[in-house]
Amino acid sequence: MDLAFSKEEMAFRDEVRAFFRDNVPPATRQKMIESRHLTKDEMVTWWRILNKKGWGVSHWPKEYGGTGWTSVQHYIFNEELQAHPAPAPLPTTSPATSGHEVVPAARRRPPATAPEPERCR
Repeated sequence: MDLAFSKEEMAFRDEVRAFFRDNVPPATRQKMIESRHLTKDEMVTWWRILNKKGWGVSHWPKEYGGTGWTSVQHYIFNEELQAHPAPAPLPTTSPATSGHEVVPAARRRPPATAPEPERCR
């Protein structure tokens, strides 16, 4: 069994590394290194950065505003999240796993790709 990443997966790893390197605010990164708690404003700022990239709800299916990543891409993302370090995305329940009826597209609200913390209590 070959457990090496494919060329596409390695390119994805490079993209994730560059994103974390270039976009995690320095004060946030320092607090993460020191295992200090982040303020609400620091978390909201980071979530907005992730949302702008389209990675705010990475575990959601693409049709609901998620990334549609493979399991390997999720693994790479989480591995790099810990390595840099960076805060985790906003924890939300996926429409596919929430236990609620899936609403037909005609009745559905637009994808919640930019959840505000105030909405997610």
